[in-house]
Amino acid sequence: NLHLNYFDLTSLPELTQKFPVVMTLHDMWPLTGHCAHGMECQRWKTGCGECPQLEVYPAMSHDQTAFNWQRKRDIYAQSSVYVTGPSIWMVDTAQQSMLAPAIKKTRVIPNGIDLTIFCPGSKQEAREQLGLPLEDEIMLFVSAGGIRRSSFKDYTTIQEAIRIVAQQKPDKKILFIALGDRQSVEKIGNVEIRSVAHVDSAEKMALYYRAVDLYLHASKAESFGLVLVEAQACGTPVIATSVGGIPDTIMDGETGFLTRLMDANDMAKRIMQLLEDKQLGESMSHKASRFVSENFGVERMANNYLSFYQEI
Repeated sequence: NLHLNYFDLTSLPELTQKFPVVMTLHDMWPLTGHCAHGMECQRWKTGCGECPQLEVYPAMSHDQTAFNWQRKRDIYAQSSVYVTGPSIWMVDTAQQSMLAPAIKKTRVIPNGIDLTIFCPGSKQEAREQLGLPLEDEIMLFVSAGGIRRSSFKDYTTIQEAIRIVAQQKPDKKILFIALGDRQSVEKIGNVEIRSVAHVDSAEKMALYYRAVDLYLHASKAESFGLVLVEAQACGTPVIATSVGGIPDTIMDGETGFLTRLMDANDMAKRIMQLLEDKQLGESMSHKASRFVSENFGVERMANNYLSFYQEI
């Protein structure tokens, strides 16, 4: 994390003259006048200024984006770096930015997870441990209250998708669990939205993934999609917005579905498809855990970094 005073970019030219330097990008902040993600705005390609989203994390009280952008470009003009990112999108974005002239070589290295924790297991046992109904259809998502930097997440689309499902499946009993909010229950016909407190244990998070039939994720910007990898590792199909690095983490139609940006109808359609087609859900479950175990283990990530360092 290069912003919020963790690192002084002005030291980069001197460092890169002395040592090979690898920059691992986890968001767009090194490439913009202030924000961690440009989203619809493309000013980061040409110089920022007259910023339309000063409130986006990390927020600014007044517009210094053109000055910041120029300052970063001047620093990079004196630097030479190797760049890694967790997704194709992240690396491609860097190559379109003011950092591009400083880049010697790039490498996409997906984030890794602990496959001894996030792995398939008994759905019934997970539900029993969490006190969840054994027979209901259950789906999981992270609520607005559980999302850090929530301006990049799209809780509204999930809410609207749930409302559409409730309307079109009035006889279907479905439980949606919203993680990360204070305890509450909301009903829309036979659909229940149960908000539960933030989970800070990886082991308990894995239990939730195993307990549910589907994981939902709507986003306006994302450099990777770690929770999607965790859910699939536990054998849970996912439905997520096709934005940023998310397509790298899902085999669309095989381990889950990608949906259009801010399109609640598209998300609702995919939810109902998996509610109706149990065979497809089971197939996705098996493929999802295998897909993650082959591509996103933490050991694989570490070895990819070591290989890149040795190459440099």
